[in-house]
Amino acid sequence: MTIDWKALAPHRPVPPGDQGYVERPGYGGNRIAAMILSGQATVLLAGPLGVGKSTELARAADVLRRSRVACLVQLGMDRGENMHSVTEEQVLLHLAGSVAHVAIEGFGIDLSPELRMGLVARGALPSELLGGAGGSVLSGSAGTIASATLDEVARKSQRAVTLLIDGLEKTPEEPARRVFDALSRLPDHAEIVLVVPSDATFGPAAKEVVRPGEKLMVLRPLEVESEAGAAGRKFLARIVAQRLELAVDAFDEEVSATRVRLRALGVGVPAHMPVLLASAAAWSGGVPRTFLQLVADAATNANLDRGDEWPLQEDLAAAVHDQIEMVRRLLLPGDADAVRVAHGTDGRELALAAKLRLVRNAILVERARGRGMRLVMHPFARELLGPAVTDA
Repeated sequence: MTIDWKALAPHRPVPPGDQGYVERPGYGGNRIAAMILSGQATVLLAGPLGVGKSTELARAADVLRRSRVACLVQLGMDRGENMHSVTEEQVLLHLAGSVAHVAIEGFGIDLSPELRMGLVARGALPSELLGGAGGSVLSGSAGTIASATLDEVARKSQRAVTLLIDGLEKTPEEPARRVFDALSRLPDHAEIVLVVPSDATFGPAAKEVVRPGEKLMVLRPLEVESEAGAAGRKFLARIVAQRLELAVDAFDEEVSATRVRLRALGVGVPAHMPVLLASAAAWSGGVPRTFLQLVADAATNANLDRGDEWPLQEDLAAAVHDQIEMVRRLLLPGDADAVRVAHGTDGRELALAAKLRLVRNAILVERARGRGMRLVMHPFARELLGPAVTDA
């Protein structure tokens, strides 16, 4: 058995329809799709870096395509867009071009020559999709062109049009606000699922991001410790199995007696791997990208140090050490005391800028505790900073 550990690709979201998708415990892309199908016109998706927002957005797009013209728009992935300085005009033209492309290529919709020419003239649609169109060119602002595209696609497809927009969480507050304003002026029939910055969940800016009638869904790190984390650990282990193209239950902690005997005989995956992945899950704090990075780095360490194909706990320990050092470099003066004090609280006394940064980078992690949410130290932070004030 030759294992391609590069296939773990920690920073690669699972695209729509990919067989490597593993359903997230609790809620994720299926829940997003259900909200839209139940009549919710706008869903905002927030969460820390690496928690799986892009993957779940793609899953929602895949589900919604069965009944809608669902268009997944990944801003900043191409067209030279700088998401730190992106304009509302760039975003609207990107949306219009993406919807038109899906309508033409995915649904065979014959868009009007005037609309095609207008989109090509603004660089929103490749010229090869003109389809022999000629004559007049749709003119007007980016908002006019985007609205015209949405209206025509909805009318000709006889389907609702859903925009699933990823990438704006990288945009600073002021340009992001202008984009949100522009999106709010699109036709009312357009359904929108939008990944938003962390300030959608904390502080006074939340009122500007989450507007009346909109639904905010926060994707939080998974529970992965003790018995409560069993489902989260299984989910993460199955992501590894799927990406390595192994049996989906190859790394399950609880498997059949037959599989246990095969592992003991050296058939299939090594017997120690389920324990190693459970350990990696606990160290990851339930953040899928962090988990995959730990496993990938552990496999690299095994290959570099011993020429082994499968990592051992010592390889994982070295990978954990490297990640802890990365957290050390992220911390600013005053962060250590702030993190210790905030641990176990709802974070209301933590300065807003620090809270946004520490939660976005998953140094502090939101957990459901009792009837509310509490901030807890990520395992890397616990190892680096020692006991929290509430633990002393």
